[in-house]
Amino acid sequence: MKEKNPEQLPFDREYYNKLARRLKSLAHPTRLFIVLQQAKKPLCVCDLAEKVGDDISTISKHITLLKNAGILQSTRNGQRTFYKLRVPCVLDYISCFLKTYGADEQLSPVSGEIKNITLGGISMADGKKDMEKWNLLPHCGKEAEGLDIILACDGAASVGQVGHQVAVDLTNRGNGARMCCLSAVAADSPAHVGIARKARKLIAINGCTNRCTSKILEQKGIPYDYEVTISELGVKKVATLDFNKDDVVRIAEKISKEALAG
Repeated sequence: MKEKNPEQLPFDREYYNKLARRLKSLAHPTRLFIVLQQAKKPLCVCDLAEKVGDDISTISKHITLLKNAGILQSTRNGQRTFYKLRVPCVLDYISCFLKTYGADEQLSPVSGEIKNITLGGISMADGKKDMEKWNLLPHCGKEAEGLDIILACDGAASVGQVGHQVAVDLTNRGNGARMCCLSAVAADSPAHVGIARKARKLIAINGCTNRCTSKILEQKGIPYDYEVTISELGVKKVATLDFNKDDVVRIAEKISKEALAG
């Protein structure tokens, strides 16, 4: 059956809700960067994690969202999984929006190569070059004793997303608090277990009453100085990646006052 032109269809809320969810998958700076990087060549999670400067677990979640939206697809090469654009035309879509920022040059609609795109004054042509302009975090492996280390739940529910964003908020304040990788601690990474043990203060942020963050630390015999559970602070656990930014600010302020002050 020939697909109808959406422009000729009456308003169908379910249809446009589905379309909106797909478009929403691009509404994140990291995911936009990931998509633009695919214009050059397929990349694996480790490549993208290095370019973004984030942990593999977080990048994997962004990739899953883009795959579920039908924007990326995976391909295997030996033992490694690489990701590439399933719909290269998405580059033209992003290129159109770049014009609103007065981009110097746009994505080539023919070759899909990134030439000299600037977004918000930062070149996106080379991930390595971008990193030189980013506000890099303290090296927690070398400076753990002088840092308040935050380990947070980032599960696929509202409370997990709030917990992760609270850790990001506290880290971005630049007051000596630094989020670290809970998954690496759980996996017995010697470097990350060492960071948790040497921290000036260790903050455990749980998403719900399962207390996964705290239990991981307890199982490893790593004492923590402060514990908080998001679901006990007025945030309902819902199977969604959406969250209320007001909750993030409120809970981050609570932790800052109770655990990080002084």
